[in-house]
Amino acid sequence: MGRFLLAAMLLIAPAAYADLTPAAWNPVGFQDFELFGASVAPAGDVNRDGYGDVLVGAPGHSETQSGEGRVYLYLGGPNGLAASPAWAWSPGEELAAAGTCVAAAGDVNGDGVDDFLVGAPNWDSPFGFDAGGVFVFLGATQEAAYQRGRSAVAGRVVKDAMISRFEVLRPQDSLGRAAELLLATHQHDFPVLDAWDRVAGILPRVRLLEALAREGSAAPVLDVMQRDPVVVAPDTPLDAVLPHVQADPARPLLVVDGGKLVGMLTLENLSEFIVIAQRLPSR
Repeated sequence: MGRFLLAAMLLIAPAAYADLTPAAWNPVGFQDFELFGASVAPAGDVNRDGYGDVLVGAPGHSETQSGEGRVYLYLGGPNGLAASPAWAWSPGEELAAAGTCVAAAGDVNGDGVDDFLVGAPNWDSPFGFDAGGVFVFLGATQEAAYQRGRSAVAGRVVKDAMISRFEVLRPQDSLGRAAELLLATHQHDFPVLDAWDRVAGILPRVRLLEALAREGSAAPVLDVMQRDPVVVAPDTPLDAVLPHVQADPARPLLVVDGGKLVGMLTLENLSEFIVIAQRLPSR
């Protein structure tokens, strides 16, 4: 029966589709059993830049809670979809399985920007265990998102939002070692320090995966790392670095104090900081 259906599909498929080829965009999951790609959907144009964006669900993801799930948003642009997600969200509830389904919602609040939906079928509601829930996320123009973020981080500095626990690599480490750290942690980007613990570069996840396929696991980090990381001081105002992080979400900032690496600032953890800051009483 299955072979018959396949044959029928081939017979009725328009000839124009015969030349379709896979695009270069091919994201993969970030951790074991994440189920990345269990749901995929167009998000509409959530930042109103004229390009379509895409949602990818990973209901098996464990961020702060086991199996809470995660949803990633990839922004479209003149060169296609971005290699790294511009935004990611987890609900913070164990086994919620957020991202089992994702969908475009249209413009639910009439502001001219597309919004989207995330389903978490095992979410515990006030009415019952594993009752499930649907979350609506509102899109925003780049200007609106910038202003909203800037208001939330006013008076804050980089050290308030930076990641302070992270793994590092050495230039002589192998790509195999970097791959081990990628699998063992939630970290996507790895600072590279020289023998004197000075910042020598950074190895992003995308570059690591490309180099593994091209050069193999024995190649040294030195050969593929980015040698021009963006470095900021811990007392730099967050509203001063916000434009950089939003303009180049795939490139984290390295926080250096007195020549020593003390932290990292990524779009993901800055977004989490903004969400928390917006919910706290004004200082």
